[in-house]
Amino acid sequence: MIPTKKVDILKRIDELKSELGFLESINTGCQKCTNFDRGGCRMASGHTPPQEILESGCNEWVWDEVPF
Repeated sequence: MIPTKKVDILKRIDELKSELGFLESINTGCQKCTNFDRGGCRMASGHTPPQEILESGCNEWVWDEVPF
């Protein structure tokens, strides 16, 4: 539901900016993916992805939200 008061709109904008900042801070590289195990990717039959994929992750990237 869209807020109808200015103060509520500004509060919602701040909340969304905070959420966006959090989402943008998530490292989507292979090291944080639940499919990556000991240098290999389960989605690629255990092969090591190319360097550019290791850094950015792929469309199958999955995160369990555990920070360690």
